[in-house]
Amino acid sequence: MLRPTESRADYIRFYDEVGASGIESSAYDEDPVANERLHCVNELIERYVPTAGMAIDLGCYDGKYCGTIVREAETVGLDISRNALLRGKADSSFQIEWLQGDVESLPLRSESFDFVLFSETLEHVPSPEIALAECARILRSQGVLIVTTPNAIVVRSSSPFSKLRNAILGPSGACHEVEVNPRFTKMGIEHAGYLHGSRSPSQITAMGKGLGLTPIHAGTCAISFPNALKMKGRRRFSLPYAIAGTAFKYIPVLRMMGNHSVVVFKKT
Repeated sequence: MLRPTESRADYIRFYDEVGASGIESSAYDEDPVANERLHCVNELIERYVPTAGMAIDLGCYDGKYCGTIVREAETVGLDISRNALLRGKADSSFQIEWLQGDVESLPLRSESFDFVLFSETLEHVPSPEIALAECARILRSQGVLIVTTPNAIVVRSSSPFSKLRNAILGPSGACHEVEVNPRFTKMGIEHAGYLHGSRSPSQITAMGKGLGLTPIHAGTCAISFPNALKMKGRRRFSLPYAIAGTAFKYIPVLRMMGNHSVVVFKKT
């Protein structure tokens, strides 16, 4: 998201530098939370992507999910970062159309896709409501939209649950309203401190309903027991976190307390 003092050019330049660095892809290898989200989203893709038809990953970065989508449907990967797209094109062996564009003003026809993935992008855009409206605009009738973003219930510093969880388990490592990513700073990327939003499942659901979308799944993605045990050095106690993550996954009342909100919509 943009700071009030930043221009659109600063915003694009920042994400182009991030795209050139490859730093977001390395996170999946280094961070069990990101790795768990990767598995969670891939499972949703396999469940909801249509056989044949047109699919798009908005904010695709280097196409981490495009490789899963393209096995079933003709696939477009769109990102604001030209450098990220170049990395994706160089690394992918699949037939994917790579497209540079802004999710708040998509260069695409209305009702042109059967499946839209909007994963971990809503938190980065200056106007989330506009971006989600664009997702709805390009989605065909009976099409499916998957939205994931950091869960506000967990990551906002003002959340009582966040304070309790952090006191027991150590800092969550998830983003707050303003994040300074030390990995960006070390790599010399400008604007390393940037706004990074979050939404709870209920907030995303309300946004989608306002656009005429029907929610068919709303929950969160919580870290699994095996991945949590790999978190030595990143959390104060990996074992308690593993137990808590398992509880988040299987106890209904806690299912909205995972690290990332996950909402699936259908356009009727």
